[in-house]
Amino acid sequence: MKNSPSLKTPGITAIIIRDSIGVTAFWTPVTLLAMSLFLSFFEEEDAEVLFYTALVSFIVGIPAVLWRSQYIRNLFANGVEVTGFIESKSSYKGKSRVRFTYEYLGQKYSGENIVIHTKMTMALISLPAVTLVIDQHEPKHALIRDLYFL
Repeated sequence: MKNSPSLKTPGITAIIIRDSIGVTAFWTPVTLLAMSLFLSFFEEEDAEVLFYTALVSFIVGIPAVLWRSQYIRNLFANGVEVTGFIESKSSYKGKSRVRFTYEYLGQKYSGENIVIHTKMTMALISLPAVTLVIDQHEPKHALIRDLYFL
């Protein structure tokens, strides 16, 4: 277990690319907007509805990306590194749910991260042990550290 005040914090781009909440909150409005623009090019009636749906999802999605980015950056800036042991993985539609266990101050915890499939993330989660960054005040909150720096 190691305090991580000097631990590098991931940038917003890494969070958007690798964090499942960041991916969803960013790409949903972008995709809806692209679809509405495509439909408006063909003067489809549904383009306007899709445009307003994209607008609403931007209003919700962008603050969600910023909130998630700030949460992750704070966790990395103030967190503690511990070794976690991967217990199980399950995959569905380009994502894996990775369950792990770890110990902090003599207490055992379990957690999970949703991982977007890439060659590097799949190689990382195939290891038996990974480094986690945990919130020392809420040790049940943990992220796989190296996912954000691949």
